Amino acid sequence: CAESEKGEEKMEKGLKVKFWQLLLPPSLLSLLTYVFYYPSLKYPFQFDDLANITKKFDIRSFNIRDELFRTPRWLGETLNKINFKFGQFDPWYYRSVNLLIHMLSGLLLYFLVYIICSRQKTNKLLSKYALWISSITSMFFLLHPVQTQAVSYVIQARLEGLATLFVLLTILPLAMAFNKEWRKYKITLTLLGFAAAFISCGTKEIVIVAPVLLALIDWFFIAEFNFEKFKSRWFYYFVLTGIIFSTLLYYLKPKFLLDVIGLKMATVNNRGNILTSTPIESIKPLHFLISEFKVILHNLQLFLFPVGMSVEYDWKLSESF
Repeated sequence: CAESEKGEEKMEKGLKVKFWQLLLPPSLLSLLTYVFYYPSLKYPFQFDDLANITKKFDIRSFNIRDELFRTPRWLGETLNKINFKFGQFDPWYYRSVNLLIHMLSGLLLYFLVYIICSRQKTNKLLSKYALWISSITSMFFLLHPVQTQAVSYVIQARLEGLATLFVLLTILPLAMAFNKEWRKYKITLTLLGFAAAFISCGTKEIVIVAPVLLALIDWFFIAEFNFEKFKSRWFYYFVLTGIIFSTLLYYLKPKFLLDVIGLKMATVNNRGNILTSTPIESIKPLHFLISEFKVILHNLQLFLFPVGMSVEYDWKLSESF
């Protein structure tokens, strides 16, 4: 047994990477990402960018105290106003910030994957190749063509990009707090995660999935299918879910939530983007839901074979399940 333990210790020491080895992949990937996206920084605004930037007069006045926690998407609005203050309607300023957000998200994802893989106890394959796995995962995130909308489409990047960044800022410190090796920083990491969760509610409503994502990472990579370990962290999930739900409820109001649960929400078509068979029809929840399946399948296809991509496909809602 003693010899076996010594052998495991030697193997663990051998798996440890040097500091420069850990920093080299994300540094190179960030540089590559900048080079790939550089030509797009100067392109004109498109689609919703026009309504939310060039034709929005509110963007020209900025007072930080008036912006904080004002709307459910206040963080993106604040960034738009800061960009206008420095560059007015020059797309370069807006897209440069988007690119920075995208690269920061890629870095956070890299370290998250590296930490959860390198500390595997049962799956030695993941711990052995943690550096490679985190590098490849980050590469796909930063450079895959399906991500271009999260950089080049200014308004969507402010919504989707910021939401992704703050979900990762929520998950990374909490995932570290769950690990024994970071025990002495547990309180600090937990508070950082909860604070990021609170701020994330000012990006886009999709952050509501953060507790589910954290639970999946915990179950598969931290608890490693051990239900006793997993359920011992119920307090974190309770608080995290409470923070996100209560904050979104504050922004969106109870009636909105009741309408969503009761499938009473309905909206009209955007001008130039008719989803229903006739322009005057309303878009209703169930009708929209059954149409999402083909969208999900298409996105999975693009991830594997990214050809024929478009910002707007001009699809119609499905008529039946």
